Amino acid sequence: MKQLTDFFRDKPIRDILDVATGSGQFINALMRIFPDARFTGVDPDKESLQKAREKFAGKNVRFLQMGAEKLEFKPGWFDLVSISNGLHHLPQMKTSLVEMKRVLKPDGWLVISEHTSDNLNPAQENQKFYHHLKSYADRLNGTFHHKTWTRQEILGMIQQNGIRIFLRFDYNNNRSQINKTEDIDFWVNRLKAITDTLKDNPVYPELVQRIGEFRQRIEKDGLQPVTNIVVVGKFLPDS
Repeated sequence: MKQLTDFFRDKPIRDILDVATGSGQFINALMRIFPDARFTGVDPDKESLQKAREKFAGKNVRFLQMGAEKLEFKPGWFDLVSISNGLHHLPQMKTSLVEMKRVLKPDGWLVISEHTSDNLNPAQENQKFYHHLKSYADRLNGTFHHKTWTRQEILGMIQQNGIRIFLRFDYNNNRSQINKTEDIDFWVNRLKAITDTLKDNPVYPELVQRIGEFRQRIEKDGLQPVTNIVVVGKFLPDS
């Protein structure tokens, strides 16, 4: 992300916290921008953290199990806090953002990267279809997982939570469209494994039908990651 590299070129960043880190994918991107920084990744999911620890073995990063709504760090500890594709996983977004502010230094930076749901090409619309069906299944299973939002909705939530925006840009990772049979099978089977946990639910036949629709869609138009909006900001003092 050249925009982040250029923005932070003259800003000293030593300690970084990545919230809802999952397997550490965003930390991997941040390491290229801040090669000398110390990284901490937190996530409530034990399995994802184990994958992250294996992936980053021997690197200057630690992974801890905790939720965003209660960050077990001293106030003012980090120079930068990030969250990537995690806002829609936060059941207590306002509380979580207050916690991120608490653990940031007074002049610390917040970086948010979030999936968008508008202005997508047909292959990206198929990725959104996949994500929204998965989030629906997760909610039926009792796991908080919100649908994705438009750019304006995301920017509105950020500003409503007392964050001043210094930089914003759209980001695409430029992956090729998925349209080979073996790749289509992988994504369909991945979605099927999620929905199969709901075989005893009355909505299961509907889910099976929508999985069939998903296969037809990607056979026609392919599958490609949606566009992210990336925001760099600071919490306002009185927020």
